[in-house]
Amino acid sequence: MQGSTIKNASKSHIDDIVNIEKSSYENPWTKMHFQNDIKHSYAVNYVLLQNNELIGYLFGYLIEDEYYLNKITVKSSYRNKNIGKNLFLYCLGKLRIKRVKCIQLEVSSLNLIAQKFYKSLNFIHNGIRKKYYSENEDAFLYTLRIR
Repeated sequence: MQGSTIKNASKSHIDDIVNIEKSSYENPWTKMHFQNDIKHSYAVNYVLLQNNELIGYLFGYLIEDEYYLNKITVKSSYRNKNIGKNLFLYCLGKLRIKRVKCIQLEVSSLNLIAQKFYKSLNFIHNGIRKKYYSENEDAFLYTLRIR
């Protein structure tokens, strides 16, 4: 993607991240949540900038040889352009260098778009947390083994 850069998320990105978050989710993470995640000792977080505009972010934790993908979000006007996939593949490359063995995540049972996205990246559905998000919304667990 011409004119795009992926870099570590920092405090200076939080306001843009929160704006995308609020426009993307019914129950968005708070500004404080992002502030805490950016300074967390296990955090491995990235942002994607296109022509200096923040258009996507990926947040997760690296604990020993496992990465827990907490969130990947792309600004609505840039969706379906492989931005999320590019962010993920960048992160995957960095994790391979660190010899990470797997990536784990959970996704809402109602979020069919995210489920399709993760399956397209070879994640395997390997569990369910019943009523995790609400009475009618389970969490589906996915894992990607890294070779």
